[in-house]
Amino acid sequence: MSAPDGLNRQLRGLANLMTLGQKARAATTPEELWHLLVNDTAILCRYGMAALWFRRSRRVEAVSGIPGPVREAAFTRWAGRLGQLLAAGKGTGEPRAVDPATLPRGLKEPWPEAVPRNGVWLPLQPPADDATGPALALGGLLLFREQPFSPEELRILAGWVETAAHAWFALQGRRRFRPGVRRRTLGWAAGLAALAAVVAAMFIPVTQSAIAPMEIVPLEPSIVRSPLDGVVGEVHARPQQTVARGDLLISLDDLELRARQAVAERDLQVAQAQFRQAQQSAVTDRKAQAELPILEARIAQARAEADYVGELLNRVEVRAHADGVAIVPEPEDLVGRPVRLGERLMTVADPAHKEVEIHLPVAADLPLPEGADVDVYLNVAPDQALPARLRRSDYHATVGDDGVLSYRMRAELLPDDSQAGPGQPGDGSVTAADVRFGWRGTARLNGETVPLYHYLFRRPFAAARQWLGF
Repeated sequence: MSAPDGLNRQLRGLANLMTLGQKARAATTPEELWHLLVNDTAILCRYGMAALWFRRSRRVEAVSGIPGPVREAAFTRWAGRLGQLLAAGKGTGEPRAVDPATLPRGLKEPWPEAVPRNGVWLPLQPPADDATGPALALGGLLLFREQPFSPEELRILAGWVETAAHAWFALQGRRRFRPGVRRRTLGWAAGLAALAAVVAAMFIPVTQSAIAPMEIVPLEPSIVRSPLDGVVGEVHARPQQTVARGDLLISLDDLELRARQAVAERDLQVAQAQFRQAQQSAVTDRKAQAELPILEARIAQARAEADYVGELLNRVEVRAHADGVAIVPEPEDLVGRPVRLGERLMTVADPAHKEVEIHLPVAADLPLPEGADVDVYLNVAPDQALPARLRRSDYHATVGDDGVLSYRMRAELLPDDSQAGPGQPGDGSVTAADVRFGWRGTARLNGETVPLYHYLFRRPFAAARQWLGF
């Protein structure tokens, strides 16, 4: 690149920066300034996605390419958590490169596939006379693209973001006391103090939680499947019956197989007789001699068929592959039912290995960290909470038996240190060792710590937004 071209490029960049500064000073609303930051910054350098995060609201206020951020979108939620961590880190006053290799500690979610792999964090620093601390930023602008940002681009972007921060402060303004203002009455002052106390209380950190139905299910059970196509003849195991490895659980009807075995054995005898007859005639008859290999093949085929049917007969008795408790839906419903090869018949589970299956409705969904705490309230002991820890959650929501679209989650029960042993008869207490398969109840999932106003108004605001359509 020649020197004049480089000079022209620098002049264009300076002109673009001045143009953006004029637009920022001319902005009349914060939303207009946010739109400039996430969209018009593209005239300074190219990028694929942008998000604007503010410390005051602790969430993303603007996303590039759309009029307003979609709060439930995966990118908006992920960018909000990333901005919160970057604003709390050291050295927040300078631009910072962000990529999957340098993710801040504590960001549990992986880098989204739709987001470009290189990003930059541009903090919105307050003016020197209004700053509460040298490293306390108002928020930050996140830019993402496939190629890394050059140092020249970072310097230009830092200057633009600094101009936008001053414009935002000038737009907001601050109410100050003036010398001519009259003194407030005592009652008015008390009202303001009460209002301030209520507002301050709205920022008290509380743990976000959700209530969902649950059921005690086996952990890594042994699935008993049909070894062949057939009809269930008899169910030997009863529900909740303790079985050992090798115990007979189900017998399939063998009437058809025995008929097939008789036919196969008769075909084998006929083939052997034909072979002996041809073997005797082969001494003088060349035609009979030529048929000997064909008859030998028929004998082998008949024997293979007989052996195959005999092997199927050995499989009609379905036995347990592990020790545990038999979980049978309804033995009477199984008898006489046609089954296919590999079809699930029952489950054998170890009573000592159990977990909690939770169905969290989509309407009550909330961000849950990995290994979130869960309080389990069983219907048999509704006044007692058993501790548990979230182990995994399904990615997609499915419609359950109750017709509600929900996420299926699994949690492991934890030993309760407050209880030294099993509950005493008559006291109503239940421990993790006392829990049985099939017990139901409710589970309270404890999520992230949020301000009190977010905890109180999240659900009403979501319902109002859907009803009003904004």
